[in-house]
Order: sequence, then structure tokens, then C-alpha cells
Amino acid sequence: RTDVTNQPQEEPESYAQGIRGRVLDPFNAPVRNATVYLMEGAGLDLFKMMQQVQRGVILAPIATATTDNAGRFALGVGSPNPNQDLELRIPHDKFVEHTVQRLRVRPNEWVNQEIKLRKGTQLKGRVTIAGGGGTPVPGATSVASYICPMMSV
Repeated sequence: RTDVTNQPQEEPESYAQGIRGRVLDPFNAPVRNATVYLMEGAGLDLFKMMQQVQRGVILAPIATATTDNAGRFALGVGSPNPNQDLELRIPHDKFVEHTVQRLRVRPNEWVNQEIKLRKGTQLKGRVTIAGGGGTPVPGATSVASYICPMMSV
């Protein structure tokens, strides 16, 4: 994961529109000090996403916020395009990274989101054929297991 920061945002309340909400843990307790990123949505254009990845394009967030003690956040949007898909991304060291896709903000409207994070770690990768030059294996299944070094077997 690469962190890309944007210029600090003015107070969200100074915007007429945006996205606000709460970030909760699996037991509905607030998650404080979580970073919430508002990103331009890639939508369903897989070709565009692949091109960006291949070119090493890293899109800066439109806005960022840090949750307060109650898990609340607010992200103001200056000039919304009601036809533009946006995404919220919440990476966290103790929870699986969460993405809310296909959000749209209209002028003079605040979108409310309640986000429940899941416990765990996210593992991303690709299964390829050995000696196949990176050829992917369609429908491959991977199994991850945890071995605790402190336990004797």
C-alpha cells in the first residue's frame, strides 16, 4: 500500500455537500483515529483500472479525514459531479481494509455512511503457472493458515 496525501482540507462544515458518517468495529464500538480517504471511483471500467495499474498511476485522494473518539468523520466535496462515482477507503492495521464504492454526491447534499470494519488481515496476490511467464491460473483457490510459533505441536 502506498500512502498518497493531499493538501489539508478546509473544515468540512464549510462545504455545502460531502460524505459523513461513523466507522465502527465488528462489535459496533467506534473506531477512533482511523483515516478515511475519499477517492475518485474507478467504477466498473476494468480496462481503465488495469491501464492505471500498469502505468503506475497513483490517484491522490479528493479528501481525507481522521475519525474522532466517537468514530465520526466528515469529508467536504467542493464542486460535486452528480454523475461521478466516488469511493471511501479505510485502511487500518487491526481490520481488513474497507472500501465503499459507487457513492455519488449531489450539490447541497450530505451522504451519510455507517461503516463496520471486519477483523482480520487482507491478503492480496495472484496465482500463476510456474515457469509460465506470469500466466494466471483461472479459478485457483488459495488457503492461508497461521502457525503460532509459541505453541508446541
